[in-house]
Amino acid sequence: MATTKEQLVAGLNTLRALADTVKELGEVPSGHLYNVVMGIMDLQAYEKAISLLVGSGIVRRRGNVLVWALSTREEVAESKAEHSTSLPPGGSRLVVSPPGFLTPRFA
Repeated sequence: MATTKEQLVAGLNTLRALADTVKELGEVPSGHLYNVVMGIMDLQAYEKAISLLVGSGIVRRRGNVLVWALSTREEVAESKAEHSTSLPPGGSRLVVSPPGFLTPRFA
Protein backbone atom coordinates (compact mmCIF):
# COMPACT_ATOMS: atom_id res chain seq x y z
CA MET A 1 0.00 0.00 0.00
CA ALA A 2 1.42 3.36 -1.04
CA THR A 3 1.78 6.19 1.44
CA THR A 4 -0.56 9.06 0.64
CA LYS A 5 0.32 12.73 0.88
CA GLU A 6 -2.03 13.04 3.86
CA GLN A 7 -0.27 10.21 5.69
CA LEU A 8 3.11 11.77 5.01
CA VAL A 9 1.95 15.18 6.26
CA ALA A 10 0.44 13.55 9.37
CA GLY A 11 3.73 11.76 10.07
CA LEU A 12 5.78 14.95 9.69
CA ASN A 13 3.34 16.85 11.91
CA THR A 14 3.69 14.11 14.52
CA LEU A 15 7.48 14.44 14.43
CA ARG A 16 7.15 18.20 14.75
CA ALA A 17 4.71 17.85 17.65
CA LEU A 18 7.04 15.51 19.54
CA ALA A 19 10.02 17.79 18.92
CA ASP A 20 8.10 20.91 19.95
CA THR A 21 6.97 19.21 23.14
CA VAL A 22 10.51 18.24 24.13
CA LYS A 23 11.66 21.77 23.25
CA GLU A 24 8.95 23.38 25.37
CA LEU A 25 9.70 21.16 28.36
CA GLY A 26 13.48 21.19 27.90
CA GLU A 27 13.62 17.56 28.94
CA VAL A 28 11.08 14.85 29.58
CA PRO A 29 11.22 11.16 30.53
CA SER A 30 10.50 9.21 27.36
CA GLY A 31 7.96 7.02 29.13
CA HIS A 32 6.00 10.06 30.27
CA LEU A 33 5.89 11.43 26.74
CA TYR A 34 4.81 8.05 25.36
CA ASN A 35 2.06 7.90 27.99
CA VAL A 36 0.65 11.10 26.51
CA VAL A 37 0.72 9.90 22.89
CA MET A 38 -0.08 6.20 23.33
CA GLY A 39 -3.71 6.82 22.35
CA ILE A 40 -2.66 8.01 18.89
CA MET A 41 0.44 5.91 18.16
CA ASP A 42 1.77 2.53 19.17
CA LEU A 43 5.12 1.98 20.89
CA GLN A 44 6.89 0.93 17.69
CA ALA A 45 5.82 4.13 15.87
CA TYR A 46 6.79 6.23 18.90
CA GLU A 47 10.25 4.67 19.13
CA LYS A 48 10.77 5.18 15.38
CA ALA A 49 9.77 8.86 15.68
CA ILE A 50 12.09 9.42 18.65
CA SER A 51 14.93 7.64 16.81
CA LEU A 52 14.45 10.02 13.88
CA LEU A 53 14.59 13.05 16.19
CA VAL A 54 17.69 11.73 17.97
CA GLY A 55 19.35 10.80 14.67
CA SER A 56 18.71 14.29 13.31
CA GLY A 57 20.40 15.89 16.33
CA ILE A 58 17.29 17.79 17.41
CA VAL A 59 16.77 15.70 20.55
CA ARG A 60 19.29 13.65 22.51
CA ARG A 61 18.85 10.86 25.01
CA ARG A 62 20.24 11.02 28.52
CA GLY A 63 19.37 7.59 29.83
CA ASN A 64 15.59 7.41 29.47
CA VAL A 65 15.21 11.21 29.39
CA LEU A 66 14.71 13.07 26.11
CA VAL A 67 16.57 16.39 26.09
CA TRP A 68 16.18 19.28 23.64
CA ALA A 69 19.56 19.50 21.88
CA LEU A 70 19.28 22.86 20.09
CA SER A 71 19.29 26.27 21.70
CA THR A 72 19.50 28.85 18.92
CA ARG A 73 18.23 29.42 15.40
CA GLU A 74 21.77 28.99 14.09
CA GLU A 75 21.97 25.53 15.66
CA VAL A 76 18.69 24.58 13.98
CA ALA A 77 20.09 25.70 10.62
CA GLU A 78 23.31 23.76 11.24
CA SER A 79 21.36 20.66 12.24
CA LYS A 80 19.28 20.80 9.05
CA ALA A 81 22.45 21.17 6.99
CA GLU A 82 24.16 18.24 8.74
CA HIS A 83 21.24 15.80 8.68
CA SER A 84 18.96 14.73 5.89
CA THR A 85 15.97 14.45 8.25
CA SER A 86 14.38 17.81 8.98
CA LEU A 87 11.05 18.97 10.28
CA PRO A 88 8.66 21.03 8.16
CA PRO A 89 8.13 24.69 8.98
CA GLY A 90 5.06 25.39 11.12
CA GLY A 91 3.43 22.18 12.23
CA SER A 92 1.97 21.30 15.56
CA ARG A 93 2.85 20.73 19.17
CA LEU A 94 1.47 18.54 21.89
CA VAL A 95 0.04 20.31 24.87
CA VAL A 96 -0.14 18.31 28.06
CA SER A 97 -2.97 19.50 30.26
CA PRO A 98 -4.19 16.95 32.79
CA PRO A 99 -2.04 13.78 32.75
CA GLY A 100 -2.90 11.54 29.83
CA PHE A 101 -4.58 14.20 27.70
CA LEU A 102 -3.14 15.26 24.37
CA THR A 103 -4.14 18.30 22.38
CA PRO A 104 -2.49 18.78 18.96
CA ARG A 105 -2.18 22.42 17.93
CA PHE A 106 -1.42 23.47 14.40
CA ALA A 107 0.63 26.56 13.67
